[in-house]
Amino acid sequence: GAETAGGQAGGGEGEGVGGGSLSRVALPLTAFSCDHVVPPSHVHLSCLSVGPTSKVQLDFRHNSRTNPSVCDELGRALLNMCNIVPGGMVVFLPSYGYEAHLVKRWRETKLWEALGRRKRVYREPKNAREVEGTLEKYSRDASSPRYAGGRLGWGRGGGGGGGAILLCVVGGKMSEGINFSDDMARCVFVVGLPYPDITDPEMMEKMRSMDEDMKKKKSS
Repeated sequence: GAETAGGQAGGGEGEGVGGGSLSRVALPLTAFSCDHVVPPSHVHLSCLSVGPTSKVQLDFRHNSRTNPSVCDELGRALLNMCNIVPGGMVVFLPSYGYEAHLVKRWRETKLWEALGRRKRVYREPKNAREVEGTLEKYSRDASSPRYAGGRLGWGRGGGGGGGAILLCVVGGKMSEGINFSDDMARCVFVVGLPYPDITDPEMMEKMRSMDEDMKKKKSS
C-alpha cells in the first residue's frame, strides 16, 4: 500500500519527520488505467517481405529500393490492399525523394492510374501552408464510400474500394501531432526506415569530420 512519512496509509496518525505528527491518508488509493479503445481482435500487424507476385523481395535499403521491380511490387501490394481496406490508407515513406521516385515510376507503369480508380490519392505537400487543406480533403474522401472515379465503393462486409490514400514521409509534416482517427487510417503502411545513406557523399564527409574530431579529442 501507499506510505506516508509516518507509516502506511490507513486511519489515525503517525509520527512525522522531525518528531511531529502527520495525518495518514484516510481514503484508499486506487490505481486506474484505461485500455486501448480498439480491442486486440480488431488490430492486425504484419511485416511483408515479398509482394503479391512472391517473386520480388521488398528490400527498401538505399541500394535496392529504387529498383524498378521493388517499386512495382510495392505498388501492386498497395493496389491489392485497396481492394480489401475500406476508408483511408496512410503510407509512410522514408523520404520526399523516394516518394517522388515512386510516383514517377507508378505513373510510367500506369499503377498510379490504377490506384486512383480505387481510392483518391493524396501526397504530403512540402509547403507547410498546404498541409491543413490537404488533410481536410483527405479526411473528407477517406470517409466517402465512393471510388475517385465515381463508382460505388465499400461493398458488403466492409470490403475495399472507396476512401483515399495519403502518401506521407517519416519525420515530415504529417508524421507527428496528427490524429489519424477512424476512417482516416484503417490501414497504415510503413515502407522501410529513414536511416541515412552511408554512401551519400555529404554523409561520408560528415562521418569523416566527426572521426577526425574524435581522434583529436582522444589525443589531447
